[in-house]
This record gives sequence, structure tokens and C-alpha cells, in this order.
Amino acid sequence: MLHSIDAVIEPEGFDLIVSDTTTVLDVARDAGSFSTLLGALDTANLSETLAGEGPFTLLAPTDEAFAKLPEGALDTVLADPAALEQLVTEHVTGGVQLSSALADRSEIATITGQILPIVAEGTSVTIGGSLITTADIEADNGIVHVVDSVIFPEGLALGSDETAIDVLETTDEFTSFLDALATTGQADTLRGPGPYTLFAPTNDAFAALSESVQAQLADDPELLESVLAAHFANGALDATTIAAGDSFQVSSGDSIAVISDGDLIWIWSCR
Repeated sequence: MLHSIDAVIEPEGFDLIVSDTTTVLDVARDAGSFSTLLGALDTANLSETLAGEGPFTLLAPTDEAFAKLPEGALDTVLADPAALEQLVTEHVTGGVQLSSALADRSEIATITGQILPIVAEGTSVTIGGSLITTADIEADNGIVHVVDSVIFPEGLALGSDETAIDVLETTDEFTSFLDALATTGQADTLRGPGPYTLFAPTNDAFAALSESVQAQLADDPELLESVLAAHFANGALDATTIAAGDSFQVSSGDSIAVISDGDLIWIWSCR
């Protein structure tokens, strides 16, 4: 005999829980354009964390943003659990960080304590060098900001063995600088694992020095080494990070002052 009933009978002690909670992960899944990010979060075992209570702010690079990475970079990171965890946690901060509040700040800490610089110009907000393209997508356990590029932690390898010196050697524009680095032995340092940020004067820049200064540099190896040491810094400093501060330190120990008008960046040495 068959009886049609209008509800499911729950056994005693068993509760059917219906959840209508939308997490930051649900937002990314529903959008359909974050499969690479979601896969990286799964591989790094962080999906369960972001499905929790939070609150979290997720800086979500699209699949298109991941596609802009250098060839082999993502595969290298995915094969290294520690590097992958570094990468994905660089995109998560604690609390609900609205774009309007971010625009009033100069930096923010990720959930692992890494500091990301913030630059606000008009209605645009850039975090860690990545521009927010869609802001303030709300979830029950936080908020999502879509960003246009992947934020790489300082010093994380990009999957390439090419050094800054290798890049300069692909053109004839920096031969004076390269010759000077080779003379002092600093070229060998800059071929090391780094990471380094290199400020490379062109041949025209060296030619613009007065004859007396050029003669001094040619006759005094220690002076030349000191001058060249003011042209590279430890760590990977992109232009956005440099422009966001008043100064940064180079290998010589000098503090390099910074002024930016939003389009151009001026730097010079000061103690």
C-alpha cells in the first residue's frame, strides 16, 4: 500500500540542516571565472578555512589574471606546497575590508602577517600592485574583491632561471653598467638567487657624467663599487611598492628617497 506524504520524516535524534550561507568561496565558484584560484586553494588545503566563519576578505585573481603569469611560474609554485601556501594566503586578509576603507589606508596585513601596500588614486585602489576591478562582493563570511593580477609574495620564484643581469644582456643599452658591475665583481652577486631589484642606468646616463667623475670611477674601484651598490636592493620591489613609500634601502645601506606624481617616479640617494 502506498501513502503520499508532504514532508520527509526525520528519525529521532537526526536533524536535517538546511544551510543558506554563502561563503567567499561560493561567490568565486558561482562567478565561473576563478577556477585556477579555486584549484590553488584546494591544493593548498585552504578551501575549508575560507568556508569557515571568518570573516575574510578575498582578493580574487581571475583565470585571465593567472594566465598573465610568466610561462611555467604557476606550475613551479603548484609543485611546491610551501610556495603555494605563500601565494594563496597573500590574497586573504582578516575581517571585512570594504574598498572605501582600503582607499584610506596605505597598507594591509594578510592572514599570515605579510604587509601589502595600498595605493588609491581617484576611484582606483591597488593592493600589492594588483588593481581591484570589481569591489565589495558580499558573502556571509566576508567579502570578495576581484583583482586584475596575481599578487606574488616578495622573493617567491616566478619559475624562471633568468636573472636581472641576463635581461640587461639582451640589449646593447646597458653595456656601460654591465661592464662596471663585472669590474667590481657585483655582477656575480646579481646572478645569484636574490631576489634583487636593479636600477639600471643606460649608456647615455653614464655618458652624461662629467669627465672628471668618470675618471674618478675608473681610478677608484672602491668608489665605483660603492656607487654601483646604490643601484640595487634586496627583495623584489615593483614600481607600485616603491611609489607607495617615502624611501627604501639599497645594498650600499643608503636610504633612497622617493617622490611620485602618480605617473612618474623620482629616486635619489640620501643618508
